[in-house]
Amino acid sequence: MLEARPRIGGRIHTLHTQDYPVDLGAEFVHEGATETLKILGPEKIHMLSEKHSGYWRGKRLDLTNFWKKALPMLKKMKPQVPDRPVSEFLEEVDGDLDDFEKAMLVDYIEGFNATDVFEMSETALASEEGMSGIYRNAKIIKGYDSLFDPFRRLQESSHFELLLNCHVRRIEWKFGEVKAVSEFEGTSRTDYAQAAIFTVPTPILAKQEIYFYPAIDEKVKAAEGIALGNVYEVVMTFKDSPWEAREDLEFVHSPELTFGTRWLWGCYDSKSLVSWSGGHRAGRLVGRSFDEISAKALSDLEESCNISKSRLSEIVKAIDLHDWTADPLSQGAYSYVKVGAHGARESLAESIASTLYFAGEATMADGSAGTVQGALRSGIRAADEILELPE
Repeated sequence: MLEARPRIGGRIHTLHTQDYPVDLGAEFVHEGATETLKILGPEKIHMLSEKHSGYWRGKRLDLTNFWKKALPMLKKMKPQVPDRPVSEFLEEVDGDLDDFEKAMLVDYIEGFNATDVFEMSETALASEEGMSGIYRNAKIIKGYDSLFDPFRRLQESSHFELLLNCHVRRIEWKFGEVKAVSEFEGTSRTDYAQAAIFTVPTPILAKQEIYFYPAIDEKVKAAEGIALGNVYEVVMTFKDSPWEAREDLEFVHSPELTFGTRWLWGCYDSKSLVSWSGGHRAGRLVGRSFDEISAKALSDLEESCNISKSRLSEIVKAIDLHDWTADPLSQGAYSYVKVGAHGARESLAESIASTLYFAGEATMADGSAGTVQGALRSGIRAADEILELPE
């Protein structure tokens, strides 16, 4: 296994520097995540109550009516010929919504998919499941990287080798043979195999940062049609709870703010809060410094939860975030299909000559794209394909 990062996990990234684990990438275990739950077991997760409220123009709002109106609208989405952006679909249905509900619907779609509604394919979104309701979610009590405990045991096997900080630069291949040339510890390294699985983010393939010979033009084209959205997730740890214990703050949606959603951790002493910005509003933060992003998250928290700036400055203990868009090994959060690129996920998932195999959440067209269970499912699928090869 050749891994470019100094750690395993990709866009799962857990810090253990605070009083409890801080997940800066993947965070939720979604309902129906059988692959994830099979590894973890139910005793390692904490179920969330899924209490949601809104904040709009200085007022806290109940979201019950919004869900009742908006979710049936999403079911009206359908494949289009020619394809069109999701924004055009929203223009058709927003006549029955007030200003808050219109903004909230965009917030829901963009936050759930890390997408920009002006760029995402309606055909692809209509074909992929996952936007038709509110589902139960859970968090992993010891942090998402505890998912790798079985993998760590695998590393003790004499039949397995993991190389970290190993950057694959070139792949030469023909039927039944793969040659991988990498940079490892300041030198060039070459590895050989009968087959290989590639799980790199789509921008790496689209920009051809790994050179394939012969070229794999169909994979480059597929990757060009699958964007990685912008997401900024700022995790704040407090010395003391900045909210009243009786106040429902599990999920607060404020679609007029840059950080449109925030939620409590829900475990331990509840002194940790996540501020989330996804989609086109997160695009405003691209290129900003850690301090600028943190300041905006604090400002939006101050406004949406009615907490004074002086109170926040007194009790903030730590602020953590990872800029996935600026990270050269990810170049974004998770994937969505661009307008006109429906079928790109299926194309990317197809193997080449029983030799090159492709996995990762971006290859999943069953509604699990953008999730850890999708990534796990894709890896199992690719591994099963290789195991079916004749010896």
